[in-house]
Formats: sequence, C-alpha cells, structure tokens
Amino acid sequence: MAPRVHAAEPAPSPTVPEFDQPVALAVPTLVLRCSGVDTKDLVARLKLRAPGLTVEIAGDGDRVDAPIPFAHAILHPDGEIANRWSLAVVLSNGDAYHRSFDAEPGDVERVAATTTIALLHGWTLANPQPATATAKPTVTPPPTSPTPPPSTTPPPIVRPPPPPPRHELGLAIEGGPMLGLGPPKRNDGLAAGVAALTVFARLRRGPSFAVQVRTASRTRFDYALVRAGAVARAGYTWRFDALDVALEGQLSLEKWWITRGVHSASLDTRIGAEAASQDVIGAAARVAVGRRFVRGRDALRVSGFTSLGGAGMLRGGIGNVQVRGPSGLATDAFRVGGFEWTMGLELAWSRALVRRSRSKAVTRPR
Repeated sequence: MAPRVHAAEPAPSPTVPEFDQPVALAVPTLVLRCSGVDTKDLVARLKLRAPGLTVEIAGDGDRVDAPIPFAHAILHPDGEIANRWSLAVVLSNGDAYHRSFDAEPGDVERVAATTTIALLHGWTLANPQPATATAKPTVTPPPTSPTPPPSTTPPPIVRPPPPPPRHELGLAIEGGPMLGLGPPKRNDGLAAGVAALTVFARLRRGPSFAVQVRTASRTRFDYALVRAGAVARAGYTWRFDALDVALEGQLSLEKWWITRGVHSASLDTRIGAEAASQDVIGAAARVAVGRRFVRGRDALRVSGFTSLGGAGMLRGGIGNVQVRGPSGLATDAFRVGGFEWTMGLELAWSRALVRRSRSKAVTRPR
C-alpha cells in the first residue's frame, strides 16, 4: 500500500482551537525533533492533551527504536519569515502531514502541541486499526511450524530539509602570502605578506559583492615595501548545506612606498624608481571554499582562498625596486606589479536578513 502524504500550502494560523478534554491516540509513542523552542514546555503540553502519549526527544542524527506504530514530529523555524514555524508529522506506516503556522514568542509551544495532537487525533479517527499495527487473533502454532518473529528493522530517520539560503551581510578578515611570478625575474618569489578587512553581502540566489581594505608589505635590508589600497569584488556563491564555494572577480587600486624603520625612505634610496608612479592598479580571479557553522541567524565561516591576477603601476608598469644594500651598492630588493598569486585563510561572520511579516493576534485559552 503506497504511503499517503497530506500537505498544505504554508499559511498563517492566527488561531488554533483547543481540546475540551484529553484525547486517546492510536499512536503510543512520539519521537520529537525540534529547535528554537522550550522542549520541556512543549513535552508537558503534549502530554496534557494526550496523557497516554510517550514523548522521546531526539537530536539530528540520533536513531530512536520505538514500538510500531509511532510518529515523528519535526518542528523548526521557517527561516525566511519571522515568527513562522514549520511542523512535519510522519507516521511509521508512511503517512505524512505538514503544517506552517505563525506564533508569537512564548506561544510557540502551545500552538505546536495543539497542532501536533490534532493531526495525530485526526489520523487515529481515520485509522482505527493502522496497517502497521493490525491485531491478529492469538493462534497457538503447531510445534513443527513456529511463527517467525516480526521484523525489528527500524524505520528510516526522517530529517527536516535544510532551511533555504537567505540574504547575508557580514565582515571578514584574511591573510596570506603573495607570490610574484614572471618578470622581473630578479625578484621572482615572495612579493609580500597580505592582510585585509572585508565587508560583504550575499544575495539569496547566489550573487555576492564585497569591498575590501588591503595592505601588503615585505622587509629587506632594513627597508620595507608597503602597498595599501582598496579592492572591489563581485561574483557568485554556491551554498551546499554547510559548504560554501565562491567564484569572484576583483579590481584593486593601491599606493606603494618605501620605509626605513618608522620613517619614509628618501627618494635617493629608491634607485631606478624615481620616475615610476606610486599608484598600482590590478585585477584578479578569486576562488574560496569554506565550511559554515550556523547558529540562529548568525554564521561563522572558515575558508581557504586563492587568487591569480596581475598588477602594474599607472606610470612605469612593472617595477623592480633597488635600495642601497649593506655594501652601499644598489641591490635588487622589491618588485611592484607583474603576475601575482595570493593564497591564505579567511575568517568571516555574517548575519541573515529576515523579511518581517505583519504581527497577528493569537487567541490564548483562558
């Protein structure tokens, strides 16, 4: 017999009728999986409406062995509309019900308990003898043909679907090495160490945007090359449960200068760079893969990223900066521009933006 599914379009339920007296259910055991509610209060309200009901609490991934017939109740916030909740009730014979309702904070447990018992009571009236628990007359089998024991295979675990992606706004910090590739060959290798602070936004359907303040520096022979400026990024982010994959393009505009100790170096220490511009413009492609940890509307993401692109001075192109070494002679020290490969780690915090719905009055029983 194919399982029956009873679904309803999500709709607000401003009022929920209460029972005049406790009811008896054909389902003796309810396995409850919920988030965002007072579990003890919800269990107490369920037993008040159905005193003979046994309620077992289960977390995500927990396996519960319950006698047949039994039911799963899965309750969690809708995730997109404030004060809206999603309730799924799945019976051990495959029948399933889904309801959505609106409830103000502090009244969620009452509305959820009443809705759950109403669904189970309606199922009891429609199924006085469920197929999975049909009673058979006791027959003493002959000794030569004992009755095989009933199957003890537990039913599959029913897990609520993950909440849909939402608009996000957040902050991130990142850091890692920048490698110079190609010409000038004399300074091929480590170009600088990079650190950045980012403000980003991610839309529900995937487009992402970011603005970043970035600095990069490297020290040699008591001199330091410093680059600082802004980066703008845009692209697309794929979200698979807890995994994020972002592909973006970026443009950068920076200034560079040489320091010695805490002071800016005089021009004569920048041998061969006096005629070059101190403005650097660049472009790159960036890929980031991260693991997201969600708690309510807040999320913490740890990602590894890499970007590959090029940069150059507005006047002078790719630069090879020389300084006076310990011997007093001009020595190749730094590179500005060229092909650049950056990699590192990113730590990000974000908050989901929830669309507010109009508040609705909820009738409370006296």
